[in-house]
Amino acid sequence: NPHAYIARTTPANVDDFEIEFLIARGKGFVMADDLRPYLPDHFLPIEASFTPIERVSFSFETSRDNKTETLIFEIRTFGTVDPDIFLQDAAFILECTFRRLRERKPTPTATHEIAKRGEESDERSVKPELDKDEESSTPLAEGHLPQLDEISLRDLKLSVRARNSLVGAGFRTVGDVARLATVENLLNLKGLGKVSALEIETKMLELFQFQFSSQRRSA
Repeated sequence: NPHAYIARTTPANVDDFEIEFLIARGKGFVMADDLRPYLPDHFLPIEASFTPIERVSFSFETSRDNKTETLIFEIRTFGTVDPDIFLQDAAFILECTFRRLRERKPTPTATHEIAKRGEESDERSVKPELDKDEESSTPLAEGHLPQLDEISLRDLKLSVRARNSLVGAGFRTVGDVARLATVENLLNLKGLGKVSALEIETKMLELFQFQFSSQRRSA
């Protein structure tokens, strides 16, 4: 961040002086007191602003017929991150947040009181039935990949070419890539070469223990 305030020098009869800086990568904004435990004793901690975004603003434009609106984002960065990538990552965070609300299961209601404790039929609890339903309706049983759906493509640590090919094809999460299922489907992606496909296969297996099927469709 070229605009980060570091220090101010005061007029003095000093010909020259030396300053040693410690530069690190991080995320968001970090207070100086939170950085102190990680610095050597002779370092003076300052507030760290790791964000690569200089400014974000948005506006709306209404069409002439007043039937539609256009959402316009203005994103200014320091040049280290493509604004399109930043917007995609922000949309991914929102998507994951609202997906948790959409997939949230309703809280079970209070169980009914047992009318007659002496009768075996009245002593049956509804809890085992609820547990059975929960086991049969888990996301994995339904063929979903909820864990991988929460992981951004950035965590695949792909090359720029391979990642751009996936983003251009509409993929946003590791779960989207896993749904391709087979090597054939992976190779059929537009603009994705064999080298990039092999890279994606290797990363999926190495980082998430997911292996694409090599089975091909019969002619």
